[in-house]
Amino acid sequence: MIRRPPRSTPKPSSAASDVYKRQEENQDLVGVFYTAEEGPYEKNGLGELMPIILGNKNLEFSIILEPTNCQIELGCLGTLNANIKLKGIAAHSARPWVGENPIYKIGDISKKVSENEITLLDIEGLEFKQVLSITTVSSGIANNVIPDEVLLNINFRFSPEMSNDDAHNFINNMFSEFGEIEITSSSEGAMPNLDNPNVKNFISSTGLSPNPKQAWTDIARFYSHGIHSVNFGPGDPLLAHTADEHVSRRQLLESYELLMNYLRGVQ
Repeated sequence: MIRRPPRSTPKPSSAASDVYKRQEENQDLVGVFYTAEEGPYEKNGLGELMPIILGNKNLEFSIILEPTNCQIELGCLGTLNANIKLKGIAAHSARPWVGENPIYKIGDISKKVSENEITLLDIEGLEFKQVLSITTVSSGIANNVIPDEVLLNINFRFSPEMSNDDAHNFINNMFSEFGEIEITSSSEGAMPNLDNPNVKNFISSTGLSPNPKQAWTDIARFYSHGIHSVNFGPGDPLLAHTADEHVSRRQLLESYELLMNYLRGVQ
């Protein structure tokens, strides 16, 4: 949902006044609906719509209907995925001394990730957590063969103050000693923008306290084009991607009332 600055339009005849009034009340609001928000960055439906959205040069503020437990969450972390390939020498498992098992090298990387798993960041007075995780491990071709390589995926949720290049350098500097690194995806985050008047207005209108967004959301796409935004919506983010993910009727009604109160105030 995006808001643009008010504009004046000649009023129609009295015969259409009721219709005009309803249109006038909503003429500065644009609803954007799209698919594949949780898929790969390149296949996200917003990517196709963004040129159309940006065609209206007056757009100034957006509300990302992200699950936030009906709380305001500002900004978002960047996200990066990198493959690390650990090389070894294949051999028959009955004679492991002939080869070199790369699986045993995972411990060194695991220790490094564990030591740097969470870094607390103070950004505009909000506490973000920069996070490193090993999310997948793959290796081997048979139960009786020492593999010749192991592939690990490192997922890096990085500070909104970092650029993609900064994040790439961070990963390369930390893990290049262990093996080959391939950055497979990377998306910058978004700053909270607590000082922006539109963000301040949304906070004061709802009466809610701002929190950091501990994830990546499409707020980053708008931020990269200079459109300030907030994450706000029903649903518990801690249940995202779980079997119990759901949205309660109570939160649907609560979010509707808060949004309507805000929209009435900016008409």
